[in-house]
Amino acid sequence: MQVEETEFKGRPTLTIRFDDNDPYPFSFGIGKAKKILGSLDEIKAFVEKHDKPRPEAKSAETTEKIPQESAPAPEVSDKTEAAGPTEDDQDPDEQ
Repeated sequence: MQVEETEFKGRPTLTIRFDDNDPYPFSFGIGKAKKILGSLDEIKAFVEKHDKPRPEAKSAETTEKIPQESAPAPEVSDKTEAAGPTEDDQDPDEQ
């Protein structure tokens, strides 16, 4: 685990990473740090209850993209009116 004191908009923060390759570092400031410190026992219990082995991160080069089916195009009815007003739709005073 890597912990680094950083700064965001002139305020002190901590940034936590699993390692140098962690794509999702976690940063927080003093307010959240106080909440974390006040909840350490609950956080530890949560991790013990739900912890699963972390899968190895895959690089973008080895990640296979699975094509997704696109939604079918909506059917167009012959009764569909043309966009915009027609002569019949105009105000009689404007004709």
